[in-house]
This record gives sequence, C-alpha cells and structure tokens, in this order.
Amino acid sequence: MRICMLTSFFLPTIGGVEAHVYHLTKCLQKMGHEVVVVHTCFDLQPADGVRYTCELLDGIEIHRIYITEAKLPIRGRFMSANLISYVNGFLRKIKPMACSQEISAYILRLHKEKKFDLVHQHDFISNIFTTKRLSRHLPIVLTNHTGEFLLLKRYTVLSPILKFLLCHVDFLIGPSKELCEVNFLQKRNRVAYIENGVDIETFIPKEQEEIETLRICMGYTEGIPLVLCARRWAPTKGVIYMVKAIKLVLEKYPRVHFLISGNEYYGYPEYRNEILAILHEDGVAGAVSLLGDIPHADMSTFYQISDIVVLPSLMEATSLSGLEAMSCGKALLGTNVGGIPEIIEDGRSGYLVPAGDSEALADTLVKMLNDMGKVRAMGQRGRTLAEEKFSWNSVAEKTLEIYMKVCKQHKI
Repeated sequence: MRICMLTSFFLPTIGGVEAHVYHLTKCLQKMGHEVVVVHTCFDLQPADGVRYTCELLDGIEIHRIYITEAKLPIRGRFMSANLISYVNGFLRKIKPMACSQEISAYILRLHKEKKFDLVHQHDFISNIFTTKRLSRHLPIVLTNHTGEFLLLKRYTVLSPILKFLLCHVDFLIGPSKELCEVNFLQKRNRVAYIENGVDIETFIPKEQEEIETLRICMGYTEGIPLVLCARRWAPTKGVIYMVKAIKLVLEKYPRVHFLISGNEYYGYPEYRNEILAILHEDGVAGAVSLLGDIPHADMSTFYQISDIVVLPSLMEATSLSGLEAMSCGKALLGTNVGGIPEIIEDGRSGYLVPAGDSEALADTLVKMLNDMGKVRAMGQRGRTLAEEKFSWNSVAEKTLEIYMKVCKQHKI
C-alpha cells in the first residue's frame, strides 16, 4: 500500500504524536508498504523565503509545509495563565486551517506521483479542513490523539460541530476508548480502539547495579530515589499539579530528587512561566532538575535511571511516555483519565489518582517512596504488560487491517 501520513506534529519536535507517527511509519515500511509523511509545521520556522522542504529521516520521506508563525494575541489581566495558555495553544493549532487549500493541493500533486491509497491524519483540528478537501479524492483515516475532541464532546450543544468536523472521515482510530466515542461513526462501524505502542527493544530494563552506576555518571547522588515527569508543558498534561506536589512530598520524604523534562516546549509561555514561578516560590528548585526537551533517542536512559514515573495529565490517550517507562521496568503513578487506566493496573503496575489533585499525587508518591520493594515489583509487572500488549508491530498490523477495510469500501 501507499500511505500519506498527514500530521502537524513530527520530529524534530518531541511528543507522543510525533513518536506514534514515526514508529507506525517505520513498522509499515518494514512490512513492505510505502509511506510519505506530510508535516504541516506551525512549531518550526524555515530559512527566510522557504515554504516547502523535502528530506529523508531514517529512511522516511518527509515533506514539510511551513505555516507562518502564529502570534499569541490573547493577553489579559483578568484571565488566568491557564486559560490564556489554552486559548493561545488552540489558536496556534488552527493555523493550518487557513492554509487547507494550499496543503491539500500540495498533497494532490504528490498523489499524482505517488498514487496514494489513502491519507492517514494524525491531529484532530489542525488539518481537518485539509482532509475534507482531500476526501473528494482519497479515503481518510483519522487517529484521534488530541484533547480538542474531548473538549467538544464534553458539551452536548457542540455535538453538531463535532459531526460536521468528522463527517468526511472514512474511519476513526482512538488510542483510548474515550477517544472512540463518536456515535454517528460507531453506528456505521467506522471506529476502532488501537492502543499506542512501545519499542520494547529500545526501552529495556537495566539491573539495579547498572542503574546506580548510570546515575553517578550523570551527576545524581547515589542512593537518592529519582522521580521523573516527562511531559509536554501544555495545560492538559497537568505538569503544574506535579510541581505543586513536590513541596508536599519533600515535607514528608526530603531525600528524593525530581526530574522534569519538556520545559522547552514554547507553545504555552504563560503556563511555563507559572510552573517556573511555583518552583521558585515554593523553594524546591534544589530538589528538581529541569531537563528541557530530551531527544527521543535519549529518553530510555532517563526512564532507566528513574524509580517512579508520573503521568499527571488532565486529558490523555494511551500515554506513550507511560508505555516507554513501563517497558523500562518502571512503576507508574498516573491520573485516572482517558487511556491511562488502560495501561496502569492500579496497585499492580502502579497507582491511579484523581486528576488535578496535587495532594493525592504527593500522598501516593510518599507511599511509593516508603516501599521501594513494591515499586520495583510494579516495574517488573509493567515490563511484562509492555511485552504482551503494546508492541508497535501489533499496532501496525491492526492499523493495516483498517486500511484494507477502508480501501475496499471506497472501491465499492
């Protein structure tokens, strides 16, 4: 088959969607299929005057279409930093909508050369009008990764808007069961739950002795537990609640160090500034290492040296970060939202707490830190689950079955 992957999130930016598209593409290529990635970039800026680029990355042909940098126009002393971040983030994501005619024309030019069988879209809102245009020519599969869908679905009055946005989609894939809840597509048997995957050959456990050696080499104090939160700094990821929990943890368990990655993600500057202010005001900065955006190839090392990995999200599909940590044999502490309960066996491979509750995060972290034997046993259980349920080959095979079904229906 010949597949066009359409996404607003792809390498070199770091995140779950980026990793999903990369690994799915690589698996499909290994299975003998031709895949081209079209990346509509609102995060990356090219050299002056450059609108389109084409490159090869690890054998993947990538076409980048650069969208003019979105401004952040919303300011206001009467709006919280959280709300401002949500609004500005949404405005950035819809930027490709204004370019949908140009983007679809570019893909159709590629189609003349490549003869695509279908387009597989990997964002919900950014390229939705692009695929509406393309649906006149090609079948459309959408993997629904993002939170805007959940916000629209939450309010019944907005259901007509949701139906309008998705009515052209031939098949919807949800990486969590919550993201599959589209009634009119379910009635037509055009929805499937396919969990995210993890590279179990890259994300592997290490023996405790080797972990201690790695920690010392990386500058961390021997014998002090490490708690990792590897999240994009966007409001839906709940990083702020993790940061608020740190002071509460240190009051009861002072000999612990926190690793927080993702802070170079600039899409939500107000949110970022609020997090940094809390770290400063609470006086906990000495117990925290801000790692910035870690290249995905290096993430396995940070999972391996950590004892506990925290997923404090307010909205989430099947968390790739969580799966990678599990594959490295780490216990998870996650919120009881979206697809997180689908990867954490509460009390066996980790713990679940309510979303947006810093006290619950802190209390459960202290509980885990006081029983490191159980934490290590939870990590072993997580590795077993990763091996049995969440390989990328399995994800690719299930996705390919949907491609075949869609193409067959499209020809009838």
